[in-house]
Amino acid sequence: MTESSARATSPLGRVASTAEGPALEFRREYRVPLADLWSALTEPELLARWIGTWTGEAKVGATVRWQMLHEGEDCPPDEVNIVACEPPRQLSVDFTSPEGPWRIELTLSDTPTGSSLLLRQRLFRPESAADAGPGWHWYLDRLASDLGETDLTPAWDDFYTPELRAAYQSMV
Repeated sequence: MTESSARATSPLGRVASTAEGPALEFRREYRVPLADLWSALTEPELLARWIGTWTGEAKVGATVRWQMLHEGEDCPPDEVNIVACEPPRQLSVDFTSPEGPWRIELTLSDTPTGSSLLLRQRLFRPESAADAGPGWHWYLDRLASDLGETDLTPAWDDFYTPELRAAYQSMV
């Protein structure tokens, strides 16, 4: 285990092969009911506590404005298309990017002790796992902290290290 992965408060994600190509996947379990996890992932005021927020009409086929809150002040809002939404179990969205839609899929399920989340991001280039992996890892640790699963999330600069980027790159 590298020093960076030892500092991580949750397990590393993985790169999986899918019909659409490589995808970055994270599976996390939480001690909160499924409805609470869904709310933390979809309600703007709860999202703002750990990742960002959105405005607009939330329905399949609609486009909402997404604003990351921890990416720096010069990070402009993104347009995000809602591809699928089946509360409280599944949400798929496409972020616009020059490479094409950046698909994020969230799948939630009940567990004996609470709920689980599978986050999957399609990768256009396998090497992008080195950038996206540590980012999602950090944000999911922030979610766990917000849900009361952990006491603290490391600062971005302490977390997003060359060693952690290398750990994600080695999965490709």
